[in-house]
Amino acid sequence: MIQSRLLGRSFLAVLSGYLTVAILVVLITPLAVWLFIPADLLKQGKSAYTDAYIISNFVYSFGAAVVGGWVAGWMAPRNPYAHGGALAAVMLAFALGDILASKAPEIAARQPSWYGWAVALTGAAGALVGGWIRARQRQRPNDTAATATTA
Repeated sequence: MIQSRLLGRSFLAVLSGYLTVAILVVLITPLAVWLFIPADLLKQGKSAYTDAYIISNFVYSFGAAVVGGWVAGWMAPRNPYAHGGALAAVMLAFALGDILASKAPEIAARQPSWYGWAVALTGAAGALVGGWIRARQRQRPNDTAATATTA
């Protein structure tokens, strides 16, 4: 019973981390498109990926994955870093599926060939960093309690 409860909490932690990443990316992507893809290309129906857009995509994808890894670690019943790793594995599995399936070849044709793999690895690295940050936070003694007793 306890083992199944821990497994359920772990599943919810990783799911919450993934949803955090997805929501952040969905919210930030339109802003990046607006900022870094010229309006005339968008009006023509083209989604030309400019260098500025690609760089911004790596930056905000990594940041979103760090936050997602942190959320997974925060919700984890134990071992936050492992939950960040589980989130990284889930993200890699989904990315691999997208890359291999090539659901939208017309979009993939406008991206550099390395782009899908690089974004997948960047996201996985971010999830690991987020889990690591949360694990480090759990290891620290409660700083507020220590400063309150000395004041």
